[in-house]
Amino acid sequence: MIYQILIGIAGFYGLTLLFHMTDKFAKVFAKVIVIGQVIAIGLTFFREPFNYGQTIHTIGLALFTLCALIAIVYCLTIRDIGSKKRMLLLFTTIPVFVGLLFEANHWPGAAVIALTMVIPIIAYLFLVLTNRKQYKNELGFLTIIVADGIVRLSILVESWIR
Repeated sequence: MIYQILIGIAGFYGLTLLFHMTDKFAKVFAKVIVIGQVIAIGLTFFREPFNYGQTIHTIGLALFTLCALIAIVYCLTIRDIGSKKRMLLLFTTIPVFVGLLFEANHWPGAAVIALTMVIPIIAYLFLVLTNRKQYKNELGFLTIIVADGIVRLSILVESWIR
């Protein structure tokens, strides 16, 4: 339940940041990512109470994985950003996408990939603490992606404690 609250708060925060974007191309691209992520989060909340809850949940996870892939494409295709910004964006998005891919396909090593969620958390903290205004267009979807990374890392640590 606490994980749903955390990702829900991140989704709400991402939605509030939609109105603070500046660059036109990046604005549309980033809005599509955030809206897709919020829809995916909403779909993942429907698991138990409905007849097709597990199917809806799986569709939500697939949509969230697709949005993470689109975020990587955004990082690679957006123009007029420096190499430092591009690398921080990629360090934030790629480990979460790979973790989602491993989990969705039930590939071995998903726990090791969950340990790499430290990388997006550190990259996100670095970009927020150093120059937050420079990442105005990306902060919405990055917050949601990092919240997912925090949830994955927390679930791994919780499984070790038990």
